[in-house]
Amino acid sequence: MFKRIKVRTNILLHFLFVLLTLAMALIGLQYYFGKQMAKEAVYRSFHQTAHKIALTLKDKDTLSKEVLYQIEHHPSVNITAGQTMPLQTVKHFIHTLKRYENMYAIYLGFPNGDLFEVINMNIDTNIHQHYYAPPNARWSVIRIYSNGNERIREFLFLDNTLKVLHTRAERSSYFATSRPWYKEALMGSDAVRSDPYLFTNLEQKGITYSKKIAQTEVVLALDFTLDTIHQMLKTLRFGQTGTVFLYGRDGSIISSSQRLPGKLEHTLRKMLKEKGVDMVRSIKLGGKHYYAMIIPLTDELGKKTYIGISIEQEEMLAPYRKEIYYAIVVALVLLLMFIPVILYLTDRIVNPIRALMVENEMIKQRRFDKVKAIDTNIIEFIELS
Repeated sequence: MFKRIKVRTNILLHFLFVLLTLAMALIGLQYYFGKQMAKEAVYRSFHQTAHKIALTLKDKDTLSKEVLYQIEHHPSVNITAGQTMPLQTVKHFIHTLKRYENMYAIYLGFPNGDLFEVINMNIDTNIHQHYYAPPNARWSVIRIYSNGNERIREFLFLDNTLKVLHTRAERSSYFATSRPWYKEALMGSDAVRSDPYLFTNLEQKGITYSKKIAQTEVVLALDFTLDTIHQMLKTLRFGQTGTVFLYGRDGSIISSSQRLPGKLEHTLRKMLKEKGVDMVRSIKLGGKHYYAMIIPLTDELGKKTYIGISIEQEEMLAPYRKEIYYAIVVALVLLLMFIPVILYLTDRIVNPIRALMVENEMIKQRRFDKVKAIDTNIIEFIELS
């Protein structure tokens, strides 16, 4: 292509070729190793975040069970079935519900099927309408008991000062002894968390923590609606695409901070089935890559329960990619800054050649008295001079 080019251009092109080749190789290596380091950093970060979330959920789970132990041993708790319950018991249940605002209800189930329950009426915006409660009702006390051959469900609605606002009674077919939370609590002496089931009173799904009171068949229980579980998981969510989800004993996802793509949910269920637990997995679905991890939470009735965490890889890698691109831009700027240095070094080679050409011209003109050695430190040019 270039039949004739100047020495300066030739040397400059060679310098630039070597410099660009070296620079591109170094930048490529920097990008590759930077990306690998970023992936390793993301892996560690995701693993640490997953375990922090798991620890938080374990703490919440343990706290709910500890609340049961505390209530069980409180002197105000009356374990005698009947149509009334001491005011001190009501006050203690309300005090506990105030401390744990995401708790829906506290109640006692008796071996004859009776129930005594105190409900937090602020837990759901539709709860007043569901119970036909006065608008300013803060607490609801429900008592289910037998009256002759009839089962009666009695409602007592209280305001913030525990003043009775309204009472109502209706027939019921409810027996505490037929409920899953009661049966599961009788299987052992420890507190247990149920899988989601339909709350009869509220007609919403939720989970129950229940415990048999020592040396009796009376069961103490706490209720959380699934909506409050969803909200709790949302507070633990990290990143725009991050999802935290809770598994039941049967391996199904019972609650999550946001809806998972169907294929991802299926893949995670497969991970759990294959015992791919406590390890970060990279999953590709529909053109997107995800990091996912499943961690053991608790052991309920001999079966483990788990939590899972997932997030799109792109979101986790984005901050590291910015650093890599920043490093590449810096490298390119440095490359451009070296071009004047290359030009200077080229001149250091070309200038003695130009000087030799001038001396050669003088020889051609037989002006020998004007010929002199050129000033250079390049040995070959000194010898030629």
